[in-house]
Amino acid sequence: MELETERLILRPWSIEDANTLLQLGSDARVGPAAGWPVLHNIDDSKKMIEYIFSCWGFFALERKNTNELIGSVGILIGEASNFNIADDEGEILYWLGVPYWHQGYATEAVKKIIHYGFSCLELNQIWCGYFEGNDVSKKLQENCGFQYQYTIPNKVQTLANEWHIQHVTCLKK
Repeated sequence: MELETERLILRPWSIEDANTLLQLGSDARVGPAAGWPVLHNIDDSKKMIEYIFSCWGFFALERKNTNELIGSVGILIGEASNFNIADDEGEILYWLGVPYWHQGYATEAVKKIIHYGFSCLELNQIWCGYFEGNDVSKKLQENCGFQYQYTIPNKVQTLANEWHIQHVTCLKK
């Protein structure tokens, strides 16, 4: 399944995306902020695609005018979420490669997934989170209507094997 916005195509991930994912994910500012480790080689990249990004609900973000892969957005439903949420609730996750920051792509993608979650998946609430110090994600979530709910003081990110303070936000239908 594909979704579209004004500037983006949200499409399934493919193993052919591995080289571009490695280029974007080898920057230490990307993966750890999203809860996954820095990618060091093509095998790391292929494993991320195979075990995480190929799962239902994840979309590769591709710029319409250039067909460049620039990041990812996803929605996890119920028990698939990183949070303890009901079956009629979802969690949005997102990240962008550094060259595409501060251009509105993440906001555009998140808004599309919000619409998809409420309209097509008939969710009642959508959750999101950001790590302490990630003020850009905090602002994005606020701009999309998410409201602060609670803080997890010692959230372990199993993919990165690191502990973080995570702030959790929610948007009601």
